[in-house]
Amino acid sequence: MALMALAGQPRVAVGPDGADFKLEDHWTLGVSCHYGTEAVARSNLLSMGSIIGQHDATIGIRYEWDHGCVGAGYLPCLPETLKGGARSDFRLGMDYGLSELEQTRHNAFFGFGWSW
Repeated sequence: MALMALAGQPRVAVGPDGADFKLEDHWTLGVSCHYGTEAVARSNLLSMGSIIGQHDATIGIRYEWDHGCVGAGYLPCLPETLKGGARSDFRLGMDYGLSELEQTRHNAFFGFGWSW
């Protein structure tokens, strides 16, 4: 497992890890996980916007032959919640400072490659 801090971002750490398992001569199963910390402190964000997914897992399958491969996979990102903890000075309307947002992501992917 690799753990690294990005230059100039002392609060950011990334830890990707994964493995491939050979099922048969041409079939390979791949699994991985990713752990990342926040790039921006939650206190500096409004809960009206998007949240960066920090923790996810990937599972995929690949068929390989002599000069190429084709594969597909699924990547679910674990839910993240962002809460605002302060009141704004707006007299009328919604007070977004006290709002909460939960977001998750699901990706399905397909690809191919070749070599010569």
